[in-house]
Amino acid sequence: MDLASALIRLSGKVPDVDIKIEFTGVTQGEELYEELNLDDETTVPTDHRKIKIFSGKEMPAAALLTHAARLESLCAVQDHAQVMRLIKEMVPEYSPSSQAWSSAAEEETIPNLAGARKCPQAEHSASRAAAAGS
Repeated sequence: MDLASALIRLSGKVPDVDIKIEFTGVTQGEELYEELNLDDETTVPTDHRKIKIFSGKEMPAAALLTHAARLESLCAVQDHAQVMRLIKEMVPEYSPSSQAWSSAAEEETIPNLAGARKCPQAEHSASRAAAAGS
């Protein structure tokens, strides 16, 4: 109830005046809890019966630092498609939306205003124009 009220207030509305809060119960198929783990991870119990630790394949620190540096450089030039590919390489279960993939694919064909990446089609057109002019 507190969370719902806070979210309503954050949107500039008044709880139970502008937006009524209604308890409807659990809907069919709704999960009461969700475990967020990768396919190759398992959990190990702790002293508390409701708290577990993930155990699984770890990425070596050197590889993680290399990937982090590569991600940083890709983000600096706003190469969204390569960022998604690298994340997919690091986390095979990563599945960006089809909208994200198509948006990133479109960006690969548009020149970056900062000149960090070049448009393959523009380069091809420029070289054809230069060849035609000579």
